[in-house]
Amino acid sequence: MIDVSVRIHDKYSVEFKSGFFLEKEKEENDYSVNTWIFLPYGLNINKETYPKSHFYRDVKTYVRLFAPIYNLDEIAEKDTLPFQFLQVACNEWLVNPTEENMAELEYQIKMYATIIKSALRRESERILALEDEEELNAGIDHYLAKTRVIMRNYRDLKQWMCKKPQCASSAVYFSFGDEFLSNRIEQKCYELIFAFEKKKVGLLDDTKAALLEMIEKERHYRCKSGFELIEKGEQEKNRNVLHRLRLIRKYIENPLFLDADRKEDGLLMRQLSLILGAAVAMIFATILVFSAQLRFANFTMPFFIALVLSYILKDRVKEIANYYFSTRLSKKYFDTKTEISLKKEKIGWIKESVEFVREESTPVEVIKIRDRSDILESDNRNTAEKIILYRKLLHLNSMAIEDAVPYDISGIRDIMRFNFSHFVMKMDNPTSEIHMINQSNEIEKTEVQFIYYINFIMQLKHNKTVEYKRFRLIMSRNGIEGVEADRLCVHPLEVPRTPNFVPISLLNSAIWCLFLNTIAY
Repeated sequence: MIDVSVRIHDKYSVEFKSGFFLEKEKEENDYSVNTWIFLPYGLNINKETYPKSHFYRDVKTYVRLFAPIYNLDEIAEKDTLPFQFLQVACNEWLVNPTEENMAELEYQIKMYATIIKSALRRESERILALEDEEELNAGIDHYLAKTRVIMRNYRDLKQWMCKKPQCASSAVYFSFGDEFLSNRIEQKCYELIFAFEKKKVGLLDDTKAALLEMIEKERHYRCKSGFELIEKGEQEKNRNVLHRLRLIRKYIENPLFLDADRKEDGLLMRQLSLILGAAVAMIFATILVFSAQLRFANFTMPFFIALVLSYILKDRVKEIANYYFSTRLSKKYFDTKTEISLKKEKIGWIKESVEFVREESTPVEVIKIRDRSDILESDNRNTAEKIILYRKLLHLNSMAIEDAVPYDISGIRDIMRFNFSHFVMKMDNPTSEIHMINQSNEIEKTEVQFIYYINFIMQLKHNKTVEYKRFRLIMSRNGIEGVEADRLCVHPLEVPRTPNFVPISLLNSAIWCLFLNTIAY
């Protein structure tokens, strides 16, 4: 199963999150994601102005594991797996304070904090989906009660470890997790209050007071523990606090991120194709020279002309042969291949490629999903949209992931941030003045936003099904104005039949003729 979501990351960037879920009964899992990006003609984005290197420059990707799934009730129990792993790591460090045991303790602190963060997010989303006010207030009370128990268990273990004389170094790691979780709890309480105020759902006074009390207690705890707080009017201090919190978040979530080693895909075959192209050109030039020698004497003008022509045509034949072979290879090989590993153990790979394609070579289903309006379809005959095809193949080894992580991992998440700042260069002004008649029957000017639509059609393939999703990005000269998402139908995956006879191209025939002529001579 593949799940894709999109959100606006900043003024010029959109973040696509693709979740690839493992089938544990299968050792090898393969996924395919093809994305067609339809660009308005007026942006002047084409093969010449926007080469592959520019696309990969504007795209930033991360690959990470899904956080192990536990609810707050499970984490609040001391006999649950994450807390047991943390306790075992503490005891092993106390018995044998080696670097290896210290690294394991640090890892378990990070994983425990990450699991709690994920559980808090899921529980808050569940509460926000409730409609009944009584259930809503009861859900928040339960949320706060379990959060208190979880943090008390963690802080009790932290204090117990800090009392040991040999645990000065481990206390730093516990403090990082403590500060991270305390800040997340505070922010989640704010989110719940603001979300229900926006929904205009009545929170009981006692429930809202409990949320505010939790916020105040966490702030008091952080102040007492020596952690810096965000305070109104302290701009320089707040800037430093925010920077520190971002660093701590990256530090805590680091175990989930996978190591990625990106290389050019099919590098050996591409070099061999260049060699073959040079060989074909040399064979052609040699045949031409030998033929001239058989017909004309040496050191004559016709022989001299034949030599010049062989040199000229050799370069052209080489370029044509290289283009032919590279086109054939691009259908089999991708631009890049990224080896992904966890704890230095390879768990899979990702292949990526991007190219501009013509509408004629775009699948009919994709064009139907694009669903152009009548005026746009008519205008498209003169100023056709440019289409970028971004392909991605993903291969995962579920057994390798299971061996590398002691937790039950349901899959991995591929996060891609696409920066569109270079797309606004050829856009018109963000607003345009339009004349209209107001209610007083007077003519007045009004400013109307001038926008561009960029459509993304994603084809998600896994096992025997294919699913389509459509996203529409709304942009202006000021940046991203919004994003819309549609989930479309799921179809069985049709595997194309391989024809029994594949016609040989004209250039392929020419190469064989040159080769046979060489043998004849």
